[in-house]
Order: sequence, then structure tokens, then C-alpha cells
Amino acid sequence: QILKESLKEVDFVIHLAALKHVPVVEDHPEEALAINTTGTQHVIDAAITNQAKKVLFISSDKAVDPLNFYGITKLAGERLMAAAHGNGSTKFITYRGGNVMGSRGSIIPIFQEQILRDGAITLTDPTMTRFFMSVRESISLALAAFETGIGSEVFIPTMKSISLDGLARAMIGGLGKKKVI
Repeated sequence: QILKESLKEVDFVIHLAALKHVPVVEDHPEEALAINTTGTQHVIDAAITNQAKKVLFISSDKAVDPLNFYGITKLAGERLMAAAHGNGSTKFITYRGGNVMGSRGSIIPIFQEQILRDGAITLTDPTMTRFFMSVRESISLALAAFETGIGSEVFIPTMKSISLDGLARAMIGGLGKKKVI
């Protein structure tokens, strides 16, 4: 009810509320389900009730063939957005981004802290890769999806996969350390 009241006379909604860190979500699946999935449905309902023009849902690359509960909740949010399209005049659009460099929980500040502390980095799997984008790039692409979206689509930017092992080694060298992973 509070959300429905909050969206009165609002034309455009960007929904990026989420419990986002994989370990936190794995430890608190009920909370993740409530925020990431049920919360998305509440945004949809409030937008329809208030006849918002557009809603942009910010998803995650972890929604692709999800291997963890976080990815599952984000994929469910994407599906809810697609299913909502056509229920009234509101257009529902999804933008599925990658890892935003320097954001809270980003691996880059974590690696930097480990390197500066003792020079060693902890990797669970050296073959692991991630898609990275800058904050500016992420915002620009999300806004472009919002502007051009006509409803029910999922915008997926072209991103280059980066090896975490390579990233770690580059950061170690760049920070003048000699220890390796």
C-alpha cells in the first residue's frame, strides 16, 4: 500500500532495489525472495495501479542460467516484468547488466584490499570469468534501454568476459606487488 501511494503521479520508475550479493542471498534466501522477487511484483502492481508510463527493472548477468539463488530471484523478476507487459498501458522493460566496477561488493576493491594487505589474492576458481562495466557505462546503457524500450524486452549489453585470474595478476603488477595468487 505504501508503494502504491508513493507512485501516485509518477510516470517513470527505475527499479533497482535488490539484495544483491551472492553470499548474503545464499545465507538469507527468504529475505532475497521477498526483496528481489515479491518486491518486484509490488513495483509492477503499483505501477499498473498508478498508470506509470514505463518501468525499468535492473537485472543481473547472474540471471543467465542461474547457478545461485540470487540469479534465480533476478530471473524471476525478469519473468514477472515480461508477464506484466500488456496489463494496462505501462511498459515494462528489463536491463541486464554486468559487474559494475567499484560498486559495493565489486571484486576490484576486494582484490585491492587483499593486495595492499599482504599481496595475495584469494580466488575460488582461477578459470572464473566476469563481465565488467564502468559505473558511467552501466548508467548510460540502462538509460538507453529505458528510453528506447517499447515493453517486455530484456536489454543485454555486449560485454567482454574478463578472467579473474588475469584481473588479479594485472592488479598485483599494477600495485607494485610481486606475490601471486
